[in-house]
Amino acid sequence: MEYILNQVPLFMIVFLRFSGFMAFIPFFKNRGFSTVVKAAFSFMIAFLIFPTLNTQSWTIPQEILGF
Repeated sequence: MEYILNQVPLFMIVFLRFSGFMAFIPFFKNRGFSTVVKAAFSFMIAFLIFPTLNTQSWTIPQEILGF
């Protein structure tokens, strides 16, 4: 359980990165794509890509201005 809780912040970093892509790619700015669809697509991509990443070398800052 502790391993999963340690991976949540790393997953959120990947998810937020893809959410940013969805927000600024012109193809997805079309009104035909609702916010829920963009969020679900971002989550799906992050869920598929996250297991392939080498998370052993990542460091998560403990404070906002840590880096």
